[in-house]
Amino acid sequence: MNSRKITYPSIVLILSVILTQGCANTPPADCPTTLGGYKEGQATSVEVKQCLGKPAHENRNPDGRYIYMYNIQGNTIAFLFDSTGKLIRIKGYVKN
Repeated sequence: MNSRKITYPSIVLILSVILTQGCANTPPADCPTTLGGYKEGQATSVEVKQCLGKPAHENRNPDGRYIYMYNIQGNTIAFLFDSTGKLIRIKGYVKN
């Protein structure tokens, strides 16, 4: 499988499209409208799940860190959290 990192503007565009589409499970009004709205060290896994829904995949590490992965329009967005649920990092990948 070939994959490459998504540029930040691409991630913003993808997330903006997803967040502005109507769906049965409308996220809370205070959800970020871009990935930049999820601040490292401040955002929590609960917030991400409330705003983006159930992740396509969850992976838990022995040290307590865990990842939520979302498939958004053919791209993968990964949210890495520490053992307390605080956001450490966001990464985006596009499938070639």
